[in-house]
Amino acid sequence: MKTTTSLSLLGLPAVGSAGYVMTDSNIRTAVAAWISDATAAEVTYGHISTWDTSGVTDMSGSVHQSNCRV
Repeated sequence: MKTTTSLSLLGLPAVGSAGYVMTDSNIRTAVAAWISDATAAEVTYGHISTWDTSGVTDMSGSVHQSNCRV
């Protein structure tokens, strides 16, 4: 019998099928971490392209002061 443990029971952030679940409370921290050191941020949050931002309702200022290049 396979036993699974919920990440939330372990005190770890929830990771949805699309990736780390972002909220208004944590999106700015994650974006700042990604801008500062994408490799380290990926260890914590997964790749930015997989973040589940469906719970974010306010992204104002999230990348305001970054030097993001597309």
